[in-house]
Amino acid sequence: MLESISWYDFLTTTVLLVGSYYIISALLLYSNDITAFFKKSNRSNSSTDNGSKTEFVDNLLGKPKYDAPGKSVPTTLAAEEMQFQPSQAVEEEIPHSSTQADTILIGTVADFLQEAKTLAEVVKGNDPVEITSLFKSLVERYANLSTSHYQSALSIHLYTSFKEQDIEISLDEINAWWLESKSNSHP
Repeated sequence: MLESISWYDFLTTTVLLVGSYYIISALLLYSNDITAFFKKSNRSNSSTDNGSKTEFVDNLLGKPKYDAPGKSVPTTLAAEEMQFQPSQAVEEEIPHSSTQADTILIGTVADFLQEAKTLAEVVKGNDPVEITSLFKSLVERYANLSTSHYQSALSIHLYTSFKEQDIEISLDEINAWWLESKSNSHP
């Protein structure tokens, strides 16, 4: 279909179209800057000194801002002249209610919840007896949580996980696992 067009004609047309696109874009976007540049350029060619060229460069980059006279800022300051004092604002003391043991306990609870979530995803659709034995071993592994105040919340979390998988188990059975794990961990 395009056998009548040579590569030379194609490339020439493409270069001309792309070049004209960029030239038109530059003129439309930067027309004010280009006219200002040529106006400054004409003035600098008509003058004989080189001062106007540096003036154009200064204007292009912006002029420096000078401080008001009489307000001089010292460039150096002696160490003796510096004074530091505590702020006058009333500082509120934040009570440290969480100790290191609480932090470790919260991390253990987070680990338990993550493992329970992962286990629930892995055993989905398996035999209910196998699922309960796996969760029971999970509770035994975290026997130290059986004496914490998080134990009831963790039991409810396990109970809802079982309900989501349509496994019939009571909350009392799950609480019995905690009691078993507590007795197994403290002989």
